[in-house]
This record gives sequence, C-alpha cells and structure tokens, in this order.
Amino acid sequence: MAPSGVAPHRAESGVNETLMCALSVIVVLNHFANLVRVAKLDRISHFVMAYGGLRGAIAFSLAVVLDRQHFQSRQLFVTTTIVVVYFTNIVLVGSRGKRD
Repeated sequence: MAPSGVAPHRAESGVNETLMCALSVIVVLNHFANLVRVAKLDRISHFVMAYGGLRGAIAFSLAVVLDRQHFQSRQLFVTTTIVVVYFTNIVLVGSRGKRD
C-alpha cells in the first residue's frame, strides 16, 4: 500500500528494485573485494554496509516516486534527500575511526 501522494504502482516497484539492486551489488562487490584483501570483510561489515546503503537508497527512491500533482516541491524533497544521505555518509565514515 503506497502512501498518499505517491503513485501506487511506482512506489512498490521503485522500492523493490532498489532493494534488489543494492543488495546484489553489495554482495557481489564484497565477494570480489575479499578475494584481494588481506583483512577480509566479515558478515557484520557486510550487514552494516547493506543497511547504510539501503537506508539512503530507500529514502531516495521514496523521494523520487512522489507524485508531482500532490507535491509541488518534489524536487526539493529529492535534493534534500541527496544532501542528507551524502552528509550522513561523510560524517559516519569520517567518525568511524581506525579498526584494529
């Protein structure tokens, strides 16, 4: 069931496609990264990367599928979502520190 102001067929399609693409990219890239890394990425790191990536991807896909007729400032939602995702990723990565 789509939220009010979102085209129902677009909302579910966008979220499902985003989930499948993001998860498959994370799994494949982590597999290849572990082939050449000395310190392998463990499953917890995979989960953190998947969760962090999906959080931003889902927020962006939901902002994109907003119906222009109900939300005149749709572009503002999209731009704000991109800024928040970039900012939180930069801050979280910068504050993570070095692992032993």
